[in-house]
This record gives sequence, structure tokens and C-alpha cells, in this order.
Amino acid sequence: MTLSPRPDPNDIGGMLKMVHKLGSTTEALFSRLHGNLNRRQILETEKEQLQQQQELLTLTVDQIKRENEKLQNLISMRDREIERFQLALTNIQEGVIMQDLDGRIMMVNQAAQKLLGNKKNFWESDLGTLFDQYRQINQVSAELAPMGGAQQVEVNDKVLAVQLAAVADSDGNRFGTVIILRDITNDELSERLKSGFVTHISHELKTPMAVLRLASEVLLGQAEDQPPNRRMLEMLSRNIDLLDRMVIELLDVSEMSSGNFEIHRERLHLEPIIWQAVDSLASEIEGAKIDVTVMLRDVEHLVLEGDADRLKWALINLIRNSIVYNIPEGRIVVTAKLDISSDAPVIVLQVADTGAGISEKDMPHIFDLFYRGEARTKEGQRLDPRGLGQGLFVAQTIARAHGGYIEVNSVAGEGSTFNIYLPAIDEKTPILN
Repeated sequence: MTLSPRPDPNDIGGMLKMVHKLGSTTEALFSRLHGNLNRRQILETEKEQLQQQQELLTLTVDQIKRENEKLQNLISMRDREIERFQLALTNIQEGVIMQDLDGRIMMVNQAAQKLLGNKKNFWESDLGTLFDQYRQINQVSAELAPMGGAQQVEVNDKVLAVQLAAVADSDGNRFGTVIILRDITNDELSERLKSGFVTHISHELKTPMAVLRLASEVLLGQAEDQPPNRRMLEMLSRNIDLLDRMVIELLDVSEMSSGNFEIHRERLHLEPIIWQAVDSLASEIEGAKIDVTVMLRDVEHLVLEGDADRLKWALINLIRNSIVYNIPEGRIVVTAKLDISSDAPVIVLQVADTGAGISEKDMPHIFDLFYRGEARTKEGQRLDPRGLGQGLFVAQTIARAHGGYIEVNSVAGEGSTFNIYLPAIDEKTPILN
């Protein structure tokens, strides 16, 4: 048996050092491995958490997309409803104005724009103050609840019927106001004209009837053997003629307003018609102290097809209008000429005066039947002549029946100029009845 040599004590120490060193290295290695394992676990955990967050984020994005699609659909539906609503408001005849809870105008349809002219007219009229009357109402019983009764407001030279309504949600919470406008100018004017006609026809009839009554009483009071009082008889005759003329004119006006007005047609020279009209008003011209001048050009060419009596009536109405709306020492100039500047020759018959003129308010209605405006002199004196207000209506109707028309230019307080345009004809033109 062979025995191993005894280790050298110095070598044993070296081995121990090596073993110790190996142990230290192994410990360090295991420590690093353990640390790596811990970090790996942490990373894995973080990775799992990150994946979970990513999954949640993906889910949230999908939800947002779905909610966004729903929202877009709702917005599209709302836009379509608004478009249909606005289209409906655009097409209705009534004017519609919408205001928010602070009274700001949110929408005005075309009908309302036409009635108002502009927003300035809205705020300067009574319309601009209507909202304040119901500002404190926040809860109503219906989605569209009327507030107050219908009212009348004058805006932009129109008379409007106005109705306010609160606009609310399904719970009755008010979120706005709607104003409905309807033009009743013609209705209102018609009522005014009817009332004015009754007043003025009563006034017109009162004077001749009073004269007839007075003359009759005087004649009845005379003794049977006395000759009749010629002065009273002449007075009776004049006023009977006056009443007869009024009846005939009213019958003609009735035909004109019903559209059944017709004229007799023949070849006419306008010059004698003009002088007849002026001469028939001689007493009125003298009584009003008005200077009337007649100036005619192209006399031999003032030929037209028409009705002499009706043309004279039209001219009388225009001249009488210039007399009654004039001032003492005022002037009236009647002219006629042939205008060949256009393809077809036209006779221009003009009546110009230095009278009260026509206000901007009255101008749109001067040719309306029985309309009587408010005329004032330059000094502010109001003129209120007798008459039914049919003169300009008659003149215009007769002009149109002859294929012509009337044009007017006027300055309030300075005077008016009326031009009648009538188609002229050649002497050789055949007359068609």
C-alpha cells in the first residue's frame, strides 16, 4: 500500500485560500443570479402591467371611437333637423325671429327680413322691447307656449300682427323665445279706409244736402201767387248736379275697383281735352288764388286712341289734387309733349305744382282707393281738403286703361310732379274697338 505524501502546510493554506476565493466568487455569482432573477421578475411584472394597460387603452380607444360615432350620428341628426327646420321657416309666409334667454337674436327667416328691412328697425320699434316683458319666465307648460295675446306693431312702414311664444324642452325649461310676424298692413289700411270713407262721404253729402234743404224751405215758404225764387232754383240745380256727379263717379270707381272698367276708343287730339279740363276748374282755381299755366309742344302730334271724357276726368283729378294741396299764390304748370326717344312714341302729360308735396310715409299709398294722407306746408300747417281720396286712384286707373301709367316725383313741403305717359298714334293708324 502506497501512502500519499503528507501535504505541505503551505500548500494547504493556498488551497484554503482558493476554496475561500471560490466560495466568494460563487456567492457573488449566485447573488448576481438572484438579482437578475428578481429584476427579471420585476420586468415580467411590469411587462404584464404594461400589457394590461395597453389592453385597457385599446378598449378605451374603441369605446371612444364608438362613443364618437354615436356623437357624430347625433350631430348629423341634429344638423338635418336644424336644416329641415330652417327650410320650413324659410318657406312659411309668416316672419319668424328666435331669441335666446338673454334676448339676443339667434335666427331671422327671409319673411321676417323682408318685413323688418334690417335689424335696426327691429330694435328701434316696439318689437325690441317685447322680450323684456317676459324675461323672468323660466318655466312653461309646453314646448311652445304663447306669451300674452297678439299685438300690433308698426315697423318699416308696415302694420304687423305679433305673437310671442316661449320655446322649452320636454320638461318645460325655457331656452328661448320665438316671435311670429304677419303683415296686416292691407287689412288695417282697408279698415281705416272704410272708416275714413264713411266719414268723408258723410261730409261730402252734408253740404249739398243742407243747401237743398235750405232752398226747399225757402221755396216752400213763398206764397203760391209769388213767382219762384230763381236764385234758389239755381242753387237747387247746382247741388243736384253735384250729387249726380258724385253718384256717377262712385259708380265708375266701383267698376274700376272690381276690374270691370272699360273705355270707349276713338282717335283723339289731346289739346282740346287739356283746355276743357282746365276751364272746368276755373272757379276752383280762382277761389284758391292759384296761378295755372298751360304749355303745349308738338300739338299736332298729341294724338292717341282713347276715351275723351275719361281722359278729361283723369286730368281734372290731377289738377284738382294740385289745387287743394297747394297754398295761396301757388303755381300749377300743365304741359304736354311728344317723346320719341323710345321705339314707340309716347305722349307725356305733366301736372306740376308748388304745393305741400307728399311725405315718404304716404307715398306708397297715394294711388290706393279712398286713401287720404296727411299733407303739411313747408311751415308745418296741415292741409285737410274735402274729398274722398279717390282722385289719384281714378287717374291711374284711366291711364292704365289707355295703355299708359302715371309716375310721381315729390318733395314734402315743396311740391309734386305727376307725369301721365300715354301711347301716341299716327293720324293714319286704324282704331281697333
